[in-house]
Amino acid sequence: MVEFRIGAVYAVKDVFKFIGRDVESNLLLKELGSGLGTDAVHPIINLYGEEGSGRRSLLQFVWESPLTRMPTTLRVRLDCNTLAEDANLATTLSETLESNDKKLTPVITLFRKEYAQSLRDYTDSASAAESQENNGIGADMQLDIWMETFFQHFVRHPDNTRGLQLLIELDDFDLLSENLKDLIIRLLIQPLSGQHIDPQVRFIVTGKRALKQSPDLLKCWSIFGNNTLDIELKPFTLSEVSQWIREHDHPEDISSRLLDESRGLPGKLDSVAEHIIETEHSQGWLAIAEKVLAPLPREQQRMLCQAALLPIITENNLSIFVNAEQARNIMRLLPSNTQLKFRDTGHGLRFPKELQRSLQKWYEKHFPAEYRIDIAKAAAFTELISILPGTKDREILNRLSIFNYFNNEVLTEIYGSALARQLIEYVETHSNLFEHTTGNHRISVNTRKALETFNKVNNFQTDTEDLKRVANAWHKRREEILSGKSKAEERLQNQEKNIDALKNDIRKIQHDLLERKERLENLKKRYNSMPLQGSRDTSKSMGSSVAMQLLGVALLYVGIFFSDTLPLAYAVVGILLIFAGLFLQSKHLRPQTSTTTQHKAPLNTENAEKNMQFLNLKKNQLQVKLGAFTSNVQRYKNELREFDALLREPYS
Repeated sequence: MVEFRIGAVYAVKDVFKFIGRDVESNLLLKELGSGLGTDAVHPIINLYGEEGSGRRSLLQFVWESPLTRMPTTLRVRLDCNTLAEDANLATTLSETLESNDKKLTPVITLFRKEYAQSLRDYTDSASAAESQENNGIGADMQLDIWMETFFQHFVRHPDNTRGLQLLIELDDFDLLSENLKDLIIRLLIQPLSGQHIDPQVRFIVTGKRALKQSPDLLKCWSIFGNNTLDIELKPFTLSEVSQWIREHDHPEDISSRLLDESRGLPGKLDSVAEHIIETEHSQGWLAIAEKVLAPLPREQQRMLCQAALLPIITENNLSIFVNAEQARNIMRLLPSNTQLKFRDTGHGLRFPKELQRSLQKWYEKHFPAEYRIDIAKAAAFTELISILPGTKDREILNRLSIFNYFNNEVLTEIYGSALARQLIEYVETHSNLFEHTTGNHRISVNTRKALETFNKVNNFQTDTEDLKRVANAWHKRREEILSGKSKAEERLQNQEKNIDALKNDIRKIQHDLLERKERLENLKKRYNSMPLQGSRDTSKSMGSSVAMQLLGVALLYVGIFFSDTLPLAYAVVGILLIFAGLFLQSKHLRPQTSTTTQHKAPLNTENAEKNMQFLNLKKNQLQVKLGAFTSNVQRYKNELREFDALLREPYS
């Protein structure tokens, strides 16, 4: 079983004493170490000074200073100078989250996961609503989602907010465009302005000018009552410039020129000093290098020049150029050479700057091909180790870099449960190196780029056995995905057929209802057009018709039975009288218009209306069923999109 050792820690950053800014740093340390709620403490710290005055480096020094006694603080930084109109503000804010308390690390990781998942859920729902695969989210909506998730984890959640201080840093806020400024004010600053008690919210706003000198900017912060601490960063004096030169091992005779050309701005001291030294001292660099290297064998000369490419020299750092034994040998050699005048930084050895540049020039002249290779290695190493300071980090990231995405299930399948647990624990505690969703992780773009650059210049080869295991696992997983996709497609087809049948039934019922309604309306129209009818008093007429019928029967009887004595004509007359009486009776029984009584026979539509109500009820039931089927269709389509996304993003 493979296990990760703790591993060696690389040193890559120049460790120099922070020069100057004693008053400003002490003021910040005191301010940030105190809680809000008193008049002596300010919700807004305005740090201002012209470009190059060291605003950002001062804040970083205070944050990392061992003298800082801040409460549990969540720091959120936004570099406004680098933001464009289409900038992803929310993602930038998420990536810069950090805390001075390790207890908050899992909470920050969980926040990043849920924010990424919220974005994905919103994108999926928006795509479904618009029936399109790619539906972009505007910067305002992203920031809105970010704020909602942020409030849920760090503002409203009582377990996370007890004694929590939120420190929001807005660097170069005055350089923001009006649109982005309005967006940040509306969706970030105003929602946080009401959180005065728990957690405490504090803003550090930096810029070239003070907020009080910019009425428009000051108005943005009026919601805090303009309770602002102003800290101006003034240029260095000659004494501070000289102190900076001594700390960085530069020749002291450049101090006056350095002060004039840099105008005392700390951010420009390094580049201006390099330029001055290049013009005034570079002529003797090769001679200095020759003097130092002459007593050494050729192999050690090159190794010493390789060491000069590194800002900090340690045995582990040298391992990018030479093997472990050679690195140990050169580390034994260096301190014993009094000509080299190394300074021990506590993290490793550092060349004096002039000697370092001399050795680099000598190496470039005598080993040009090797110099180009090694300078690329050193640059890639410097970039990588700034985010991955140990051998364990690099080993873990190289293992995870073969995955396009991964989760505990995938890693367990490839490496086993024990190693998978170590990898996932590393991901959770170094969440800033990764991108997260609720179910998966992947190496962030910047981390992968730095790792790939370093591996490329060092000819790193991925373990082929790992690649085979990942490929086999993906092949198995791909079959599962295709099977699931096929079943989802089948369910979708069946559901669409059912929907077509339902729609057809609903159309038939609707057609039948329209016909029935039309017939009923026509019947009502004919009924309404019929005249009113009445009845006369026909009792006399009825008596006359009955008398005529009786007389006709009597004459018929006489004519038949007494035909010998009476003429047959009596019988004929009797028949005529009978029919005449019947005719009169039927005529007087029919309704006739009368001035005394008028009416219409009622129109019976009860059965027709009941039938129509039944059809309407049936249609409503089918429409409810249709809605459920349509919802299922959308769910199956979402499943197909997820399957397609999984197929597009294999393990490796």
